[in-house]
Amino acid sequence: MGSLAEAAGKFAEKIADVLDVFDLSFFVAGSAALGAFLVWLSQNGVEIPEGLSADRALVAVIAAYILGLVTYALGRAVRRKGLERLPMLEGHNNAKRMSELYVEHDLGRISDFSRYANRPDALYSRLWVLVRTDVGLRETYSLVRRYWILGAAYDGIGFAALLWVPPAWGLGLSTPVSAVLTLLLLGSALLAWRQASMYHRYQVDELAATAAHWHAEGVTEAPADEPGIGVDEEG
Repeated sequence: MGSLAEAAGKFAEKIADVLDVFDLSFFVAGSAALGAFLVWLSQNGVEIPEGLSADRALVAVIAAYILGLVTYALGRAVRRKGLERLPMLEGHNNAKRMSELYVEHDLGRISDFSRYANRPDALYSRLWVLVRTDVGLRETYSLVRRYWILGAAYDGIGFAALLWVPPAWGLGLSTPVSAVLTLLLLGSALLAWRQASMYHRYQVDELAATAAHWHAEGVTEAPADEPGIGVDEEG
């Protein structure tokens, strides 16, 4: 009976791994982007087939997933590079935040982490490895992974909102109404990117707090004159 339960557990893990590869969160932004694209094509005289057959459904699912990946990549690039100076997106810089938390949690006193002084991005990667490989930190891994997925979803949603601006102007509405819709879409994009920034900030906060808590007992102290961590590059 025990072997059967173990086999069932391993099978469930394999299914979860498959679902991890095709993360459903990308379909949200991808579906929104696909809808904007189809509306824009229709407005420009392209005939969209009516009805939903099996092959069209398959094409729509694949297109939505691919567009989800594309909008995620473009949305994150816009948020990190194009809007980095906006105060509402202050959580976007992982390296800067990790530098602050390094000091706040006094991680320099821990020998395992003191080597990462002036290397915030390397520390960030090291903490991801820690929570991913330590069995006792599975709950933390699930939490920070969820933060990463939600951040990625909101990055894509932000860019997908921008894709609806051209169709909004092609609806035949008055100029003031179209302008209002455009402002609402731009505001939605900014709010989505703000939420993405906050989820990534939560992720870094959780990783640093876990590192401090994990070493709360039996800490191996680093040399007292260990320098603080610096910011050399963006996370």
